[in-house]
Amino acid sequence: MILTPSKAFVLPENHENDVRFQGYGFHMKQILENNVYHITFPLTRTREVVQKKDERASQATLRSLEHILKPHSVAVIGASNRAGTIGQLVFQSMVQSGFKGVVYPISPSNDAIMSVKAYRSVLSVPGRG
Repeated sequence: MILTPSKAFVLPENHENDVRFQGYGFHMKQILENNVYHITFPLTRTREVVQKKDERASQATLRSLEHILKPHSVAVIGASNRAGTIGQLVFQSMVQSGFKGVVYPISPSNDAIMSVKAYRSVLSVPGRG
């Protein structure tokens, strides 16, 4: 594919690139000539082009935050068996909330929190680090 400021030449086997150009909000014209698609589109910043750009930026931001917003595991530092403490409330909430991942209690002074094996430090949690 050769790309100039407002024209692209696309072989039929690469025709899926048309969808990519359309995804940017440009109004395209296509002509098949000598087994090559000649595609022209204006590069003006129309409302649709700006909207598509903003949508792509928003989707990229959400994808970049996915590990934070949808974690596979969580370590609760300061997890505790003592009722009413922040560590106990946070750990209990994570376990009972329906979180689908693994919850690791981190407690330097307990072997288990709510019958779940506790770890002295996040460095001792098994798995990827």
